[in-house]
Amino acid sequence: TAMFFYKVGTELEKDSASLTKYYRTLADLAKQQKDYAERAIWLGKYYVSNQKSTNLDLFNWGLAWFQAGNYIKSDSVFAMYVDKYPTQVFGYYWRGRNNAAIDSTMEQGLAIPHYLKVVEIGELDTTGNSKRQLIESYGYLAGYETNQNKNYSKAVEYFEKLLQLDPNNDQAKKYVQILKERMTKKVPVTDS
Repeated sequence: TAMFFYKVGTELEKDSASLTKYYRTLADLAKQQKDYAERAIWLGKYYVSNQKSTNLDLFNWGLAWFQAGNYIKSDSVFAMYVDKYPTQVFGYYWRGRNNAAIDSTMEQGLAIPHYLKVVEIGELDTTGNSKRQLIESYGYLAGYETNQNKNYSKAVEYFEKLLQLDPNNDQAKKYVQILKERMTKKVPVTDS
């Protein structure tokens, strides 16, 4: 009911500052209802209409589209993020995740340039804030090298980088062992 009245308010309101507050409230109400597509719509209006919008506002807008399962729209928002904040890892990381969801079989390699950029920026991060993004990127790149390029030595290289950050990752350990065995026997990898 509250959403209905706020939506009516957006149609009647002429003051842009008040309108921006309505957009934010509608986005918050949509989040409470777990209606992420609706949330994304209002966050988009909020971001565009608010001259004081931040990178967090842009991030939340893209994340809402991702949570709604609209990976194309989410990717478009994170492309804006990359344009505005090219030295931050987050835009590239979420573009990678969106493109991995769009290209779920990895056949087109849509996520590869984004995950490679995560690695490029993340490896320069001395604070450790990019650890989670690097782990996921290394894992994805290793999977791509294994399954699409059949470049097992490159896959092992990515898995070993992942293990430097996450030494207890049993999956990565398993795949390194399998790939190394297969490389010495020259047997194609089919189970990863």
